[in-house]
Amino acid sequence: MTGRERRQANAATVRLEGVSKRFGLHSVLEGLTLTFDAGEVYCLRAPSGAGKTSLLRMLMGLEHPDAGAVTGAAPGSVSVMFQEDRLSEALTAVENVALVHPDRRVSRRSIRHELATILPERSLDQPVAELSGGMRRRVALVCAMLYPSSLVLLDEPFTGLDAATKREAVGFVHAHRAGRTLIVATHGEEDAALLGARTVRLPVPGGSEVNPQDG
Repeated sequence: MTGRERRQANAATVRLEGVSKRFGLHSVLEGLTLTFDAGEVYCLRAPSGAGKTSLLRMLMGLEHPDAGAVTGAAPGSVSVMFQEDRLSEALTAVENVALVHPDRRVSRRSIRHELATILPERSLDQPVAELSGGMRRRVALVCAMLYPSSLVLLDEPFTGLDAATKREAVGFVHAHRAGRTLIVATHGEEDAALLGARTVRLPVPGGSEVNPQDG
């Protein structure tokens, strides 16, 4: 087995077959069929309200399609970074990462080392309530990337980051993806290039746009 094959064996292949989703009278996805191949990186692009977050929530198991099927995202095998940070305000960055990591044998020292690659050392012992929005996004990113999984979902992970900090965050993602399937919802036009990702453009419901995957 090659190195690529070994990495793909620990990655999820995710399929959507004829998936539709409505919220009241508002349709966000209509008959969507997609395959996310194991071990690949994808950027979801669509206008606001066109279904990016809804698609991710279905992959998480937090939403269910009104029609169609989603397969391949096994419960407990998905690590997630939400649009909102979902951090414990009173805890430090180190404590937040330790809180969500399932392996209690992971040391605070190793967590601190990982956080220090994309956050100022002085910020690691502050309650996250005292951190800037960009710092909080980076703490949430570390929580997601250090969680063991076969599928990683990141929803607008680089919001509030300047260009230099974004490059550092992207480097962290590359360093810790470990061959896992990665799906990123983003508005940033350059993010696909930075991540080395395929772009998946979601069709606008009621429109004529098809659903291309660009290498």
